[in-house]
Amino acid sequence: MLRKLGQARSLLASYERIRDQALDPKTSPELANTKSDLEAILEDLADLDDLDDSVTVVESEPSRFGLSVEEVRRRRGFVDQIKDQVEDLRFASTRAYQALRVPISFLALTLNFSPAQ
Repeated sequence: MLRKLGQARSLLASYERIRDQALDPKTSPELANTKSDLEAILEDLADLDDLDDSVTVVESEPSRFGLSVEEVRRRRGFVDQIKDQVEDLRFASTRAYQALRVPISFLALTLNFSPAQ
């Protein structure tokens, strides 16, 4: 779980770097592949139902599973923290996908443009 979170963060940073350096981000195969990989990991991370269900079962009777109440709280906190981080990554990736960058060629034309007087 933690490894996948790290991979997702790394892919998001790569996506933003590639997007910012690409001459045309809309046609960059590297950008499309990175986005696809990131979305796959975020999809895997979003499926926390089994982990959440396990903690819910243990919460009802911790001693039956040989766990202390404090350990169950720690596990619940971990699951909730992972859910929050996945949500934050989803939000950040959506923002990154929507960020439009002005192509360098357009900027060059704009900077060299001088209106007729």
